[in-house]
Parts: sequence; structure tokens; C-alpha cells
Amino acid sequence: MSHAEARQAMREVRRLTTRILSSPASFRARLRERRLAFGIPMNVGYRLGAPYKSVKTLLQLGPPARRRSGRPLWKQLGDLLTLSVRYRHSPRMYYVWELYRDGRMRDAELYVDSLRNAEIQFALLPRRRANVDKADFHEICEKRGLRTVPVLARCSQRWQAPRVPRPDSPAWEGDLYEKPTHSHRGQGIRRWTWQGDGCWTCGQDRAGSRDELLAVITAAAERSVHMIQPRRLNHESLTWVPDAPISTIRVVTLRPVGGGSVAVLPPWMRLPTQGASVDNLHQGGLLAPVDLETGRLGRVFTWRGVGLDDGEPRHPDSGRQVEGVVVPFWREALDLCREAQEVFSERASVGWDVGIDPEGPFLLELNGLWGTDVLQAPDRLPFGLTPFAPIMLEHLRARTRYSSFR
Repeated sequence: MSHAEARQAMREVRRLTTRILSSPASFRARLRERRLAFGIPMNVGYRLGAPYKSVKTLLQLGPPARRRSGRPLWKQLGDLLTLSVRYRHSPRMYYVWELYRDGRMRDAELYVDSLRNAEIQFALLPRRRANVDKADFHEICEKRGLRTVPVLARCSQRWQAPRVPRPDSPAWEGDLYEKPTHSHRGQGIRRWTWQGDGCWTCGQDRAGSRDELLAVITAAAERSVHMIQPRRLNHESLTWVPDAPISTIRVVTLRPVGGGSVAVLPPWMRLPTQGASVDNLHQGGLLAPVDLETGRLGRVFTWRGVGLDDGEPRHPDSGRQVEGVVVPFWREALDLCREAQEVFSERASVGWDVGIDPEGPFLLELNGLWGTDVLQAPDRLPFGLTPFAPIMLEHLRARTRYSSFR
């Protein structure tokens, strides 16, 4: 796809998304999901707040960008206003995608930030929940033969008693993870460490039996449902720090209208830091790009929401080599994601969290409104030049019965 065709496709994607989000059915769905900011209100908000946000972002991130690229601050400010008002991107993305370098601002229209992508994905599912319940997701995977992590129990204060579908599973005698079924960014996840004498500990908390553990977790589940899963161990080649949580790979799949070959965007692996309970970026995790064809890892980057650093070949906590390591079972991991996309075929795209243990790949989580910011890092193509643009346009046209550019 040429740059001209990509720009035309992205304009049509934005127009059709706004058209769908403006419909009464979509409004009811957004009201139910508490996502009224999607669509027109957010368009207005970006434009009204553009001058303030642009100046604030410039003062924080402009000087380092000037030292790196030589682009003056006054030109950066003009770019930031254009990015906010014309393309409706957050000014922060100017520095995340390094649009201040080498004339990259010319391609600003071809980028898709996380909010825009969430609008697109939600527009394609206006009458469905934006995200599948985490526990239900694992049960669906098990029924369809997709390797995943079993759910040992679900707890909620709204229920008279916890639901324990696997009371006799040997996985109870081991480390466990407690997860809210509707959490995001790794919030609320706790690891319960098996002590070998019939009890578990989590920080200062202690459960002397399974019933006591279920009672503690139920007490913590005030307004939600918490599920319990066994801990999975990383494959030896992917164990970056001692006693680390699972290191997951974000793999995004795109399903064409009517089926066909599922496309995959270039993935990233998340690496936990020493002492962390999860590998999530918002909890201090690190990043390493994964070559889509070979599964080979690149340099390790730190991500704090304002762009990547220069990267280094080794994990900063353990010193273990990361750059050049080939992810084991890489072909099997991609096949698993493609198969899962067909199982959840009502979705145009999914961001999968995939773990690799000694037995192979497994699905840890489905993300319907997956983030896009890092996936378009400076060394990668904007989404307008990837299969994302034509496939999303196909789905939006099918939803609106629109068949030509206007």
C-alpha cells in the first residue's frame, strides 16, 4: 500500500468510526460500558485542550528532543498543535513515536494511538462487552482446546460461597495467583506463595488452609470477582530474574472479513524486574521487540509512557543476555494466537498475552481494546502502512454497508 492509499484508508477509518459511534445503538453500548468519552466528545476535548497540553508537553519533553534531533522548540510546538488539532493525537505521542526526527511528522496521519484504536474496536462491537471476563475467557479456551491457565476458584462477596470447579486439582499445592476478573494494567494481582505445610503467604497476609485462603480472597473482592490460578513458570531461556513472574509476549492478530489468513503485527515481549509480581509495563516491566519471522529478541527498553530509551543488550537487574535470544516454541505461539483469533471470530482483532513455559505456549489473557503506542515504536511502521489499515477498513465498511471511498 502506497503512502497516498494509506492516508486515504486511514481517513476513511476515522470517518466510519465516528459515524458508528454516533449511532443510537453505539451510544447505548457506550453508556452501558461507561465509555461516553469515545467519539465526538473526545474530538472536541482534544481541540479545546490542545494549546495547554502542547505547551505543557513541550516544556517537559521538548529540550531532550531538541538535543537529540536539533529541531527547535518553536517548530516542535507547531508540530504538537498540528498533531492535536488536525490528527487528534495526544501531544505526548509526538515524543513516543519520535515524530520530531527526519521529517516523520509527514506520516503523523498514518499512526493510530491507543484511544483511537479503542474507539475502532468498540465501534466494531457496539452491542457486546468491550472485554471478556478473564475467568470466562479461560473456560472458553479450555472448551475449544486452546492451551491456557486453569481457573481453580472464583470468589466474590456477592456470592454465598466461593465457586471451586477444581477442588481436587494438585495445582492447589503450589504458588497461586489472585486476579480480579475485570482488572487492567496488572492492578490488584497478588501472588500467594506455597509454604509446603498447607498454607500460603502474601506479604503480611497468611492463609493456613484452602478455606482460609478462599475467605481472605473473598473479603478482598468487595465489588468484583477474584479468580485463583496456579502459577506458571517461565521457560528456562526466558527466566530473566530469579523467582520471576511469567514473561508475556503481546501478539496482535487481525482477522479479515469473512475469514482467511489471520495477520499478525510485530510483537513485543515484556520482561519483569527483580521483585515484581507481574511483568506489566505500568508496574515497572521492561520491553524487548520480537522479530515476527524468527522470534529473536532485540534490545531491552524501559517504557514510562513518554517513549523508549536507547536500550541495552542485557537485563538491567540480572545482567542476563536478552538481545539475540530466540523465543522457544515461536511458531507454535503464533499458530496458537491465530487459532484463538478464529475461536473469537466475532472480534476484528485481539491483543493476546502469551506465556512460554517448558511445555510450550499458552494464552494468559485476551485484550479487546489493546494498546498501540509501543507497537508503533520509531523502528516500526505506523499502522497505516501495515495490514491494520485495510483489514479494519473492511470491517468498518461491512458494519456500515459502505463500499467506496468518499
